[in-house]
Amino acid sequence: MKKMLSVLLIIFLTITAFTGCGSKTEPAEIEPAPAETQEATEPDTEPETTTESPSEELGPKLSGAIVDLMKSGTYLMKYKTTMEFEGKSMEADVTFAVDGDKTVSVNKGDGFESTMIMRDDRMYMIDHSQKMIMEMAIPEDPDAVVEKVDTTAITFVGRGVEDGLDYEEYSIMNGTIRYYFDKNELVKIVSTTEGVTSTMTIEEISDTVSDDLFEIPTDYQKINI
Repeated sequence: MKKMLSVLLIIFLTITAFTGCGSKTEPAEIEPAPAETQEATEPDTEPETTTESPSEELGPKLSGAIVDLMKSGTYLMKYKTTMEFEGKSMEADVTFAVDGDKTVSVNKGDGFESTMIMRDDRMYMIDHSQKMIMEMAIPEDPDAVVEKVDTTAITFVGRGVEDGLDYEEYSIMNGTIRYYFDKNELVKIVSTTEGVTSTMTIEEISDTVSDDLFEIPTDYQKINI
């Protein structure tokens, strides 16, 4: 479960890492291509490579409404995910939401239901099947999940078309992430990182987040770490 949560955070921190520089969203250095490439009918099928400050650039689709929504500081995403690692496969329904300085990930699958909440400088790992909460300070530990995400290593690799969907690909520390779009709508995310392949099918993206998502159960056993 910790591996699953780690990968989910890496995927979303890849996007949110850019929210402070959303104005640098147009890969202008790519567009003024020679005339023959502009006349071609397949610019979206050939990978585009950035050469200047790649860690501060997004592809044209991801840099639009998705980043604008995340810059607002209040958003919710629901999706189905399949993860494959160490010869095993895990499926889950996930709700991921941010409201200001609060973050929550609710994960439900075959035989498990867990919630991770970060709020008030505390992290809560909630196992609903065991009615148990592990509480800890959001740490200075370099091995903590959030600290593992080196946002300076994020690079826009290029874009293309697969199975009728436009995609934008990014390299990150220890892996890659592809964001798939149906026109301008984000519909799928596929990541390979730290030996885990994750396929996420997006069901809902919203700017409405309920306070109920951040509630800590009062009748669970609590362990402070």
